[in-house]
Amino acid sequence: MNRIKNVLIIILTAATLLNGCKKDETPSIPTLPPDESFIMEFDNFNETKSTGALVRNWTYSVLCVTFFNTIVSTNMVIPTIAFNKSFDQTPTYIGDQTWQWSYSFDGLGATYHATLNGITLKNNDVKWEMYIDRSGINSFANFLWFEGTTTSDKKNASWTIYENPTTPSVLFDIHWQTEGANAGSVLKYTYKNNGSNRKNSTIAFEKKPGENFDRAYNILFTDDNSSINIEWNALARDGRVSSPSFYKDDIWHCWNDKLIDDWCE
Repeated sequence: MNRIKNVLIIILTAATLLNGCKKDETPSIPTLPPDESFIMEFDNFNETKSTGALVRNWTYSVLCVTFFNTIVSTNMVIPTIAFNKSFDQTPTYIGDQTWQWSYSFDGLGATYHATLNGITLKNNDVKWEMYIDRSGINSFANFLWFEGTTTSDKKNASWTIYENPTTPSVLFDIHWQTEGANAGSVLKYTYKNNGSNRKNSTIAFEKKPGENFDRAYNILFTDDNSSINIEWNALARDGRVSSPSFYKDDIWHCWNDKLIDDWCE
C-alpha cells in the first residue's frame, strides 16, 4: 500500500513540474481599442466668426473648447499619429502574454518608430504601452508616451498621456466608456499639468445617437469652478450653451445652423 502511495506521489509531483514548465499559452491578438477611446473630436469648434455680438453664444463655446483643443494640438500630435498608424500593422507575439506592433512613421518633419505592446491580463483586460523613438535631430529613444487599459468587454478604456520626452509628466488622464456599437459614448480628458491654475480641469465629449443635439461637451474649469455645457447637432451645426458663471443664469443660449445667436425652442 505504501509503495502505491509513493508511486502516486511521484506521478502527481512529475505532472505538477511538467505543467509548471509549460510555456504560457499564446493569447489571442488583442483588439485595438477604437480611436474614439483616445482621440477627442474638436473639428466642429475650429471655426471663428467675425460678426461680433450676433455669434456670442457660438464664440463663447469655441473659446471654452479652445483651451483643451490647443493643448491637444500642441502636445498630442505624435502619439495620435502613432496610435492611428497601429491599425495598419500586423503584430508579433513576443511572449509573456504580449503582442507587439512595431512600425515607423513620419510626423512634424521627423521620422519616428513606435512600439505598441498589448498585454493580456489574467482577467482578460488588456494593458497597452506605446513607446516611441525619434531619429535625427532632437532624437530620443524608448519614451513611454502613453499607456492604458481596455476592459475585456471592450466598453471601457483608461489612458495616461505623458507630455513629451523633455517633460515626461502626466498631461492628461483619459477615460472612455460606451454601452456598445451605436449606443453612444463618453470620452473624458482630465488636465494634469502641475504648473497650471487649471490643473484637474475636465472636458467630456459625448455622442448621443438619435437625439436632436447628438453631440455634447461638459467642461469644468477648476481655476474659477465654472461649469459649461455645450450641445449641438453634428450635421446641422445648430446648438446651445449653458454657463451660469458667464451668462448669470441657468438657461440655454442657442445658435442656428449659420452659427448666429437664436432663440431656444
